[in-house]
Amino acid sequence: MWLPKRLKLPCIVKPLTEEASRGVSQASIVDDEAGFLARIKMIQERMEFDVIAEECIEGRELYVSVIGDRALRILPAREMTFGDMAEPRQTETGRR
Repeated sequence: MWLPKRLKLPCIVKPLTEEASRGVSQASIVDDEAGFLARIKMIQERMEFDVIAEECIEGRELYVSVIGDRALRILPAREMTFGDMAEPRQTETGRR
């Protein structure tokens, strides 16, 4: 395996098809290639899921649900909160 050149670290590595935070923990936030590869391996072997990696973006995480077929109903937005999380560690290159 390899770290895609266009992927900027830190990133979140999580199961591709799980909802919200299932399969996401502090270990999901990776800031180096070794952590990236280890997290992918863990999800594939223990959880037996495909994996997605997303670049970390500062800000709030909001979910908006839409129900219906012809007549759509939009439900109120929900915010995913993660509680008190430590600041991302600085790497040798200065990137978080």
